Amino acid sequence: MNGLLSKLTRVLVAVAFVALVFTASNVTMFAIDHHVSPWIAWMLDPMVAVALGAVLIFDGRLSEYRLTSSGWAGVLRWFAGTWVMNCWSSL
Repeated sequence: MNGLLSKLTRVLVAVAFVALVFTASNVTMFAIDHHVSPWIAWMLDPMVAVALGAVLIFDGRLSEYRLTSSGWAGVLRWFAGTWVMNCWSSL
């Protein structure tokens, strides 16, 4: 069973990496197309991705202890994960 969980974790990390590369290129190109400096544009998505990753990791750890995070963690998770990552180019 342990080997299966390890393989699942590897697959999920690979999927997350590919998704982050996709969203990073999407957000960067959109920002550059809207006259944002390329030096700033390439930093936008990684900043959001780090924030999203941190809140997901800490929420997971808190749930192991049957604790819940503050409302701000939920707001960040939905804002970063839904709006920025998926809707940026449509706006």
